[in-house]
Amino acid sequence: MDKKFDWLVPVILVLAIATTEMAVDMYIPSLPLLSHYFHAKEEIVALTLSGHLLALFISGTIYGPLSDRLGRRFTLILGMTVFAFGAFLGGLSPTIEFLIASRFIQGLGGSVSWIVGIAMVKDLYEEEKCSRILSTMYMIIAFAPGIAPIIGTQVVAASGWRATFFIVAGLSIFVTMIMAIALKETLSPSNRMRLSLKTLLLNYFTIIRNPFFSGYAMISALLYAGWWGYISAIPYIFMDVLKIELIHFGYYQIGLVCAFIIGSNLNRFCVTRFGVNLVLIYGLIVCTVGSLIFLFYALVATPDPIYITTLMGIYCIGMGLVFANTATRALDLFPNFKGAASAMMGGFESLIPVATVSLVSNFFNDTILPVVLIQLACAVVCILIISALVVKESSLNTLQRNFKKAA
Repeated sequence: MDKKFDWLVPVILVLAIATTEMAVDMYIPSLPLLSHYFHAKEEIVALTLSGHLLALFISGTIYGPLSDRLGRRFTLILGMTVFAFGAFLGGLSPTIEFLIASRFIQGLGGSVSWIVGIAMVKDLYEEEKCSRILSTMYMIIAFAPGIAPIIGTQVVAASGWRATFFIVAGLSIFVTMIMAIALKETLSPSNRMRLSLKTLLLNYFTIIRNPFFSGYAMISALLYAGWWGYISAIPYIFMDVLKIELIHFGYYQIGLVCAFIIGSNLNRFCVTRFGVNLVLIYGLIVCTVGSLIFLFYALVATPDPIYITTLMGIYCIGMGLVFANTATRALDLFPNFKGAASAMMGGFESLIPVATVSLVSNFFNDTILPVVLIQLACAVVCILIISALVVKESSLNTLQRNFKKAA
C-alpha cells in the first residue's frame, strides 16, 4: 500500500466502527419501551443485547483469519453488508423473538469493524505510534456513542423505535459504499496465510495459550463487561425508576463520552513518556478506585442521575487509558497473524459481557447496586491479572539476562 494513503485507513475505519457502535447506543434508550411494546420481561428483552454479543463472538473468530487469508478490505465490506441486513430486519420485527434473531444477525456483521480495523492499523504502524493512533481513533469514535443516544431518543420520540434500525441500516450501506470506492488494502498478498480449519484451530490454540495475550485480552474484556453491565440496566433505572424523560436520557451519556475522551487523550500523551504497560496499570487503578467510590455511593446515598453518571465517568476515564494499550500489547505478540489475534481479542470482549448482561438482568432490583458490584469485581480481577503479568514478565526478563551472561 502506498504510504501516502495511510492516513485514509484510520479515517474510514472510524466511520465503520462509529456506525456499528451507534447500532447499540441508538437502540439502548428503547429497551424499556420494548418491554411494554412486546409485553416481555426485562430478562427477555436483555436477550437482544446478550444475543448480539454472542454473535459478535462467533463472527469475530471468523473475520480475523478470513482477513489474514482474503485481505482486510474484502472482509470488512462483507461484514458491513451483513450488519446492514441485520439492522434492516430489526426495523421490520413483528415479535420480540424476531427482534432477537435480527440483532443476532446484526452481531454477525458488527464485529468486523473492530477486529479487522485494529489489524489494519497494526499493519501500518509500530507499537507506540499504533497506541497513539488507536487512542485518537477511540477518542473520535467515542462521539458516536455520545451522540447516538441523543439521536436515538429524538428518533424514537418522533418516529418510534423501528426508525433507529432503518437509520443504522442506511448509514451502514453508505459507509460500505465508501469502503468499496476509497479503502485500500493494507495486507500484501505475500503476507497472507492459507485458510484451513486445521490452521485456524492451530493458530487460535497458539494465541490463547500465550499467557500474555490471554491476560491482556481478558483485561480488555472484563472492563468492557463492566461497561455492558451498566448499559443493560441504566435505561430502566433512569426512565422507569428515576422517571427521566426519554428525550433527556441521551444527554446523560455525553458525560461518559467526555470521560472516555479524557482518558484516551491522556493515553496519547502519557504512553510516550511512561510506556504502554505503566499507563495501562494507571488506567486499571482509576477503574478500581472509581468502582469503589461508586459502590459506597450505591450503599449510602439516594440515587441521582447526575451522580451516577459522574461516578461512572471515572470508570470510563480508566477505560480510555487501558483499551488502546491492551490491543497494542496483545497484537504485538503475533505479528504474522494479526487478524486471528485481533479476532480472538474481540471474541473475549464479546463473550465475557454476555455473562455480565445476564447477571445484571437476572439480579436487577431497580437499583444500581448489582451493576456496581459486577463492575467492581471486573476491575479487581483486572488488577490481579496485570499484577500476575508484571511478575511473569519480570521473571522472564531476569532469566533472559542470566542466560545472556552465561552465554
